[in-house]
Amino acid sequence: MTTVSRNNSLVPDRAHYNAEYFGYGRYFSLAHQVAEAMEVRPRSALEVGVGSGLAAHAMRTMGVQVTTLDVEPTLAPDIVGSVLAIPCADASFDVGLCCQVLEHLPFEQFAAAMRELRRVVGGRLVLSLPDVSRRVRLDLDLFR
Repeated sequence: MTTVSRNNSLVPDRAHYNAEYFGYGRYFSLAHQVAEAMEVRPRSALEVGVGSGLAAHAMRTMGVQVTTLDVEPTLAPDIVGSVLAIPCADASFDVGLCCQVLEHLPFEQFAAAMRELRRVVGGRLVLSLPDVSRRVRLDLDLFR
């Protein structure tokens, strides 16, 4: 994996998203993420972590105004910035996607990232994190 160090984390750059990155599981995961986001019929969406660009492309094809945010400028996000300080007003987006992103942050920053996502997303927030085990426990208090 080609990465750039940003804020004590490893952030994938454009070279990371090559033929080896994609497989059936990756496509199924992307399809599920987009389906979850589209279920609420959003007009606007924030995608944190540009990744391959497929999720944003799919939603734009369906008429959603998608804004992308990433710390890595080579991925050409709409906004170069951090999930810890999103330069957008409260409830700016109907839906948010933050998939395969939060694992690149130190665990101590997870709660702050979740608060910031909740602040800018007025509706559904779709999260996806890699999981190497069959069981995971996560307790979140996201009420405003």
